[in-house]
Amino acid sequence: MPRDERRRNDRERSSNRDKSSSPIPSPCSATMDRGRSRIRRPSNQFTDHHIRKRGYHSFMSSFGKVFHVEKRWKLVREMGSGAYGVVISAADEISGQTVAIKLVTRVFEKIQLAKRALREITLLRHFANHENITGLIDVDAITPDFHEVCVRLNLTPVLINYAT
Repeated sequence: MPRDERRRNDRERSSNRDKSSSPIPSPCSATMDRGRSRIRRPSNQFTDHHIRKRGYHSFMSSFGKVFHVEKRWKLVREMGSGAYGVVISAADEISGQTVAIKLVTRVFEKIQLAKRALREITLLRHFANHENITGLIDVDAITPDFHEVCVRLNLTPVLINYAT
């Protein structure tokens, strides 16, 4: 086979690699998510007017996260932050109950994060009446795309690393 013909065949093969006759991408396709997303969405996607109109208000934690919660919840103190989310304690103005609110961001950015969130919510719901494990009260998604999820939990008086 002459050299020019081989080059032409190689070019055709490389251009055909990008095209697929199947509408369903293969598991090894270049469109597959292979790690951390390069797109960072702003944490506050809605205006304050939109949030207030829905009966919510916003406050900033010292960890740099904006919490959008119902107006009845008032910040008591910030409890901690980690790779998975930020936790604060808040008091209900109606009942006087103090709860922990965990803000979990980027829930559906990757399948692994969604599975982790679902696993945690399922286990918290299952152990809701256990005396030694915090229970799930409610889950609230402020944004329509579930980009941020607020999980309300019973407030645990003792941190796990101090319990012996």
